[in-house]
Amino acid sequence: MTLAADTILSRSGTALSTEVDGEAVLIGIETGRYYGLDSIGTAIWNRIEEPCRFDALCARLIEEFDGDPVVIEEETRAFVAQLVERELVSAS
Repeated sequence: MTLAADTILSRSGTALSTEVDGEAVLIGIETGRYYGLDSIGTAIWNRIEEPCRFDALCARLIEEFDGDPVVIEEETRAFVAQLVERELVSAS
């Protein structure tokens, strides 16, 4: 899936999550699969609690984390695409 700047991201209704020691743990309700997110993955997950545009998500991450903005956007795109593929996040 290609994520455009104006793609709206939101948590799927088929995922449950909790935080343990500052890191998110997700479960796909329909698949029964568990996923552990590191601190950056957790930051992304927390920022899409309310639907948001992909470009707005990236802008917030670029403000918060040190690093090359292009790399942050590329890595965010790859991570979010995995969440979409696993049906934990909806993209429209």
